[in-house]
Amino acid sequence: MAFVLVAVVLWRIDARAFADALRGVDALAFFGFALVFSLALLTADAFATAPLYRKVAPGLRVGDVWVARARSYPASVLNHHLGQAHLTWQLARRSGVPLPSVAGATLLAYTSWSGWLAAAWVASSVMRGGEWWWWAGPVAVVGGYLLLIALAPRPLTTVAFLAPLFEAGVLGHVVAWVQRFPHFAVLFLGTWLSPRFFGVTVPFAEALTSVPLLMVVATLPVAPQGLGTRDALAAALLRQFAAGSSAEEQLAHVAAATLGWAVVLTVLQLALGLLALRLGAAPGDARAGERRPVVLYALASNGMAHATRALPMLERLSRSYEVHVFCGGPARRWLAARFERVHWIRRFMAFYVGDRVSIPLVMAVAVLTLPLSAWCMLTIGWVMVTRRPLALVTDFEALSTWTALLLRPFVKVRVVVFDNFCAARVAEPPFDPTPEERTLLRKWQGTLKAVAPTADVFLVQSVVHPTLTDSRARYVRPPIRDRFLGYAGPRSDDGPVVVCLGGTRGFDWLPEVLERSGLRCHVYGFDQAREVGAVSFRRFEDDAYLESLAHAPFSVVRGISSAYDALSLGKPILFCPAEGQFEHTFNARLFERLGVGRMAAPLTPEALRDFLAGLEPYRQRLAGLSMFDNESVYAELERAVRGA
Repeated sequence: MAFVLVAVVLWRIDARAFADALRGVDALAFFGFALVFSLALLTADAFATAPLYRKVAPGLRVGDVWVARARSYPASVLNHHLGQAHLTWQLARRSGVPLPSVAGATLLAYTSWSGWLAAAWVASSVMRGGEWWWWAGPVAVVGGYLLLIALAPRPLTTVAFLAPLFEAGVLGHVVAWVQRFPHFAVLFLGTWLSPRFFGVTVPFAEALTSVPLLMVVATLPVAPQGLGTRDALAAALLRQFAAGSSAEEQLAHVAAATLGWAVVLTVLQLALGLLALRLGAAPGDARAGERRPVVLYALASNGMAHATRALPMLERLSRSYEVHVFCGGPARRWLAARFERVHWIRRFMAFYVGDRVSIPLVMAVAVLTLPLSAWCMLTIGWVMVTRRPLALVTDFEALSTWTALLLRPFVKVRVVVFDNFCAARVAEPPFDPTPEERTLLRKWQGTLKAVAPTADVFLVQSVVHPTLTDSRARYVRPPIRDRFLGYAGPRSDDGPVVVCLGGTRGFDWLPEVLERSGLRCHVYGFDQAREVGAVSFRRFEDDAYLESLAHAPFSVVRGISSAYDALSLGKPILFCPAEGQFEHTFNARLFERLGVGRMAAPLTPEALRDFLAGLEPYRQRLAGLSMFDNESVYAELERAVRGA
């Protein structure tokens, strides 16, 4: 039937005008309009429908209905009522309420929808000065229905799928009708405004009559998405408002508008439905007693450092929670091999000019990739809305934090900042900064606030504990991989020095410096393995790295994770900060105060030899310290996640 009706419509139009109408559309603006419409319609539908289903299933939330509605879209593409049936089945399964009772709530949704169709018809009749019989019929039908609800005849109230209608009463119907308005308004506006992209401009008074008719016809169980039926009716109702000098050209613009809108909506609704299904077991698929609490964990992934520190916490969280991880680059691939739900998001990278970070270049790339960042925030927001997590644990990751804060009016997610950087923000400096360092510290604090403007809890990973300046902050020990803490293999101090600077670019000077020092060195993290005199450049492999550290006299580091790796094995550190990255200098000064290492800026052969000659005080200091305890860190993290 659909193809027959479409064929009839296309037979009557001017083919060239039809092609011109399609070519004349601003495709990007049209697709953007359709995308905003689809998301707004889904959200408005969920907010209008959830209160109705809560009358029979009190445990259902807006997020549950949002997901279930999205998952019903593939069925809705075939027919609106089939999608409604799928939604009803999902929510009955989710709540454990008998299907007839949930079907009654669906009927209540239908009545609220029908009330607005009747209201639009009456308003159109009045605005156009129509005779009284144009609007008397809908008014009589609505009035008769409400009278039946008020009388509540016993034979009807005992029918399971009708009972929710009578339990709502007249007042409940009015409330449902008011709550339905945003949903009706979004659908009305989308159906009314979308033809304008194709040169079909319908006056508002006429739209009040024609648009509801098109909305109803699209739901008839005759063709998928109203294909054909809507096109045939639109040709009759909207032709006079279309561009074109002949009837055939006008019909071509109307056909292009209805068919274009149907195709784009079908694609978007299928995409939303498939995305909802790919997220795994949504709230609508889980029995209340079986669902594990959800935690989101987002981490910076410029390199591997944050991922390696996150590993022991993710392993522990995964025992009790459904954990969704957000990161990018090699960190995502590394974590995806170990955990189920690892989602890709873009990673903000540091760009170097020589050995110095170029802030203008970093900012330029960030601006140019704003659309990608927006898409990632939509991905994160989707999981927040559909999974309703207890908390977001953010390890210096901005997109997730901003998404949680923007969604806070609708979805309350606790934000737990869990990193070493926040020490510079919520605590006194652990050393006496120079005037230049104090200026750099203020700039770095501004960066930290841009990444996480606020949080419910700040868990400060630090081995030094200066006075905290924020009541929401508390110290935890730095997390470190369990295999480092539990290393029981042989140890010595007579092996090569381990050099781990966290990258392969900007180190053209390194081979010469190490070779001139005369020290044997193992350098980890380079793309190609090669030997330069007594210096061995190696690809990063955990087992080889751990064994080398166990026998090294000390380690040369730049990042805090490699510093913790060395300290966990009792190895002093020579910290080589990158120029232009104050956080490196901050960490180096912190370790100097703790007495477990020294800063070398720049790294020179003399600095390497001098540090080797004076290792004993650092070793003695390390022997008297207890810096790591993953179990106590996890206890504090879970406490923060739970809101304790």
